[in-house]
Amino acid sequence: MLSGGVEGMIGITQDPVFGPLIAFGLGGTHVEIINDVCFRVTPISDRDAGDMVQGIRGYRLLQGFRGRPAISRRLKVCCCEFPAWSKNCRRSSSWI
Repeated sequence: MLSGGVEGMIGITQDPVFGPLIAFGLGGTHVEIINDVCFRVTPISDRDAGDMVQGIRGYRLLQGFRGRPAISRRLKVCCCEFPAWSKNCRRSSSWI
């Protein structure tokens, strides 16, 4: 297990009305207790991915907080994959 970072969560769920949704949020207690998650209908664009990250209440934790470094570079790499994941889940929605 890694230490000293910020936990994140990326997920996919099947909504009965909208179909496949992609989710992004802070992990651990943030997602379980505070429910700090942002959802988008798939497929999403690069801009949607950025909006999802900036749309969570804990975004400031990702920018660096109380002397902790920002994780922007690693987060950008991860966000670049969101649109591809969302397209794949739209195509393969039968297994979600």
